[in-house]
Amino acid sequence: MTFDCDVIVVGGGVIGLSSAYRLCKRGHKVILLEQASETHNLAGGSHGESRIIRVIHNDPVHLPMAIESYKQWRTLEHEVGSKLFENHGLLWLSDKEGAERRAKLLQQHNAPHQVLDSKELKERYSHFDYNDNWWSVLDHTAGTIYARKCVEALTNYITSHGVTIKYNQKVTKWTSQNHQVTVSTTTNTFTANSLVFATGAWLSTVVPNLAVKVTPGLVGVFFWDIEKEGQGLYNPQNKAPNLIISDFEEKKGFFMIPEGDYKDKVKFIHNIADDFDILKDRPVHLLEERKKAAAEHIKKHFKHIKTTPSIETTCLYANTDDRSYLIDYYPQHRNVVLAGGFCGSGFKFGPVVGEIVSDLVDNRKSKFDITSFSLDRDKH
Repeated sequence: MTFDCDVIVVGGGVIGLSSAYRLCKRGHKVILLEQASETHNLAGGSHGESRIIRVIHNDPVHLPMAIESYKQWRTLEHEVGSKLFENHGLLWLSDKEGAERRAKLLQQHNAPHQVLDSKELKERYSHFDYNDNWWSVLDHTAGTIYARKCVEALTNYITSHGVTIKYNQKVTKWTSQNHQVTVSTTTNTFTANSLVFATGAWLSTVVPNLAVKVTPGLVGVFFWDIEKEGQGLYNPQNKAPNLIISDFEEKKGFFMIPEGDYKDKVKFIHNIADDFDILKDRPVHLLEERKKAAAEHIKKHFKHIKTTPSIETTCLYANTDDRSYLIDYYPQHRNVVLAGGFCGSGFKFGPVVGEIVSDLVDNRKSKFDITSFSLDRDKH
């Protein structure tokens, strides 16, 4: 069977849904294709209950996008009548140089923040144990965004505003000729004026041989029980912040979301993705080293958290070699847009990326600087 529309969006994660959300608001007839049986599924990178939302970033390109993302998530909250994120702050722990660099970027954008030296850190968070070499920046506007609720909200909004979602549609072939695209799946054929690929870690399987390679990465996601003495200390209702930890001593990175998924548990992750073949079984044996690193950091630096996880699962990252995103036209086809390689940090930007994608579909200039997201960014 053949279906016709203005724009085909391939991928039902937060980026594909956000693209469809923005496109339908602009009056486009959209069909979204998802290979799984639902938009919130384990096969994609938008699975789970929580993500971090924040203004603080290392790359100055990301800050205007981050600030705008708050506005757009708030708009969606009003549209669907559901709370999608919680503001309780984020503390980025690092060396002094890193803290000062991040604080300077926040200051340039008038983003509320506070720099804490090691003494101030100990006074405010006595259940943390970091030595005098550690500094931190508190991003007051940061917090937790509820991933499942966001995916459900976007799905419900777009389907009630004319977007057709077709599930169990694995793309087998696509072509672009004479200003028309054709997408074939295992069961149907779809035609449109424009095509958007927002397939996350699966991007290279449907659009291979790109100048910017998107590699699937597997991350171990671990939940650790809060001991009785620590209950309340790690509660976001008490403004317990999310954490990003740039461990300059061990040369490792971690992050924590307190009680974002489960009561009396923290999500604490060694934030590194191991490359793997997405068409094969997930190599969970690789995660033992990640679990060990997380346990060692907890034991060394946090009070009242058990050092053996009570729940273990995985998450998919879609990584690029330079850890910058990919949002651009497919070469020689300005009616085919690519959006991928978000390296585990793109969820919070969903509606903003959807706007950028829609601008590309409509041949508009984005209000954001997306030069570093292009396929030929090495030439700039």
